[in-house]
This record gives sequence, structure tokens and C-alpha cells, in this order.
Amino acid sequence: MLCHFKQILAVAIISVDFSGTVLTPNIISAQTSIPKTSVVTPQNQMLEQNPLNLTNDQKQQFKALNEKALQLIQEVLTPEQLEKFTAELEKGDRNSAWKAIKLSREQKVSITEINRSTNEEKFAILTTKQRYHLKKRNALFFSK
Repeated sequence: MLCHFKQILAVAIISVDFSGTVLTPNIISAQTSIPKTSVVTPQNQMLEQNPLNLTNDQKQQFKALNEKALQLIQEVLTPEQLEKFTAELEKGDRNSAWKAIKLSREQKVSITEINRSTNEEKFAILTTKQRYHLKKRNALFFSK
């Protein structure tokens, strides 16, 4: 159950991109071994068209960072929120799942900080070329 929850939570974590803008996940973590969502989104389509071509070492580092972030987020959520969140995710809509658990202001701040910090660490792992492609891709998302 806990392993299943970790996989679901990995897909559903709200991330903060490197400019501080709130995004759904999969900008970087999509290339790790944690499964992507089955929902086709513009972000997922862009990842397929222009992957960052992470090395195996980078993938392992990202995986470790994701696992660390999941653990920290699990510590922020109550057991009731974890249970409700997992149940809502089974329905397939991660935005509804986050709304359903009614995070407190403190929880929102904590989760945002966890994601910001994790993304900063991931960004530091990227090569100059990968950073360039990531920034270019993010610019496409926010120019619309």
C-alpha cells in the first residue's frame, strides 16, 4: 500500500518550476523510473517531443531526490489526508485530489518549499545544455 501510494504521490505532487511558478509535475521527474500519468497533457507531449536526454546517473540522482521529497511530503500530510488523497487519485484527477484533502496554509507552504528545494537540486544536476532546453520549454508553457 505504501509503495503504491508513493508512486501515486510522485505523479501528483505539485511542483514549483525553477522560476517559482507552480506547475504540475513531470517537467524533470518524468524521465525517472517513477511512472508518468496516463493523461496526455501539453507538458507530457512536450517531454516526448524534446526530452532532456538525462544520463543514467542523472536519472538515479533525480529518483533519489524524488524519493526524498515524497518522504518529506508524507510527513506534512496527516494519515487521513494520505488516505483521502490516494482514493481521489484513483479517480484520475490530481487537481481534484489536492483540493479534496484541504491543505492548511502551513502545509501548502511546506509542500511548495519541498518542491522548490527539490527542483533547485535537480536543476543543479543538469548540464548547461539541458538547462537551456528546460528554460526554453518552460518559456513555451508560460507564453500562452
